[in-house]
Amino acid sequence: MSPERRVPACPQGIAVSRPKRGSWLVEELLDTLVVEDPGARVEATKYPGVFLVYSSLRPSRIAKLVYSGYHSFMKRFVPSQFCVVVASIGELEQFLGSSLGSFIRGRDLRLMVTLRGLLKRLGGERTIRSLLLSLGCSITRKPELVLAVESIDEVVVAALGNTRRCGPDCVAIAFEE
Repeated sequence: MSPERRVPACPQGIAVSRPKRGSWLVEELLDTLVVEDPGARVEATKYPGVFLVYSSLRPSRIAKLVYSGYHSFMKRFVPSQFCVVVASIGELEQFLGSSLGSFIRGRDLRLMVTLRGLLKRLGGERTIRSLLLSLGCSITRKPELVLAVESIDEVVVAALGNTRRCGPDCVAIAFEE
């Protein structure tokens, strides 16, 4: 199910710029996306260098466009393979367990977590790590399979896939639908 059908507030992805390169990242991303979706938009958040990407394209297609290009001003791109709006750590844990549990149970994973706002203050990263360990996952740096979780306040975006280079200091999460 695509993110917009789950929760209307969900973007198709979250892009993070290199330090002090946010406005350039917006132009760079729009140059990448507008070719296939003239209605694509990139919206700044209250967090410096963090942007929400909205498009009629599927998140996996946006990720492919990002990693097929060269993005000098982007640090990372996490497509919305899974997206939800949560009000508590418990809701985050329940969402990740029900959405990802069957895919990751007992697997070796690399974990990329960046939480902002309420979820960060409440120890969300620790909760995510505990959940993965309870599912029998091994969290290491070497596996090709990566779980990326980003949040902007109560909006949580997650993707499970492989990392792909998208520039000199840029990584995007690629996944198959």
